[in-house]
Amino acid sequence: EARALLSLAELLLSFDGVGAARKVLAVAKNMMQELRMTEVKDCQQLEARCDHAEAVAEVERAIHRNRDFLHVPRVLVVDPGGRQRLQQEFADFAKAV
Repeated sequence: EARALLSLAELLLSFDGVGAARKVLAVAKNMMQELRMTEVKDCQQLEARCDHAEAVAEVERAIHRNRDFLHVPRVLVVDPGGRQRLQQEFADFAKAV
């Protein structure tokens, strides 16, 4: 049941239901912690993805609110922390080689 709730939270997150995904994820995480399951790490990763999705939504809202005062390109990629992730992935790759 806990794994099913985790899958449901992932599905909700993919449909931009961050709030609902976070609620279902909390229930799944509590169940997994009580049962001492190893999938708690997956819950933490999904929680980080929820945080990232909320940050993206917040930046997009701010850009939309101030669209009249700034130049916003038609194709805008909003990815908070993207540069840091790229640098970390490159560093991990360089260590592996």
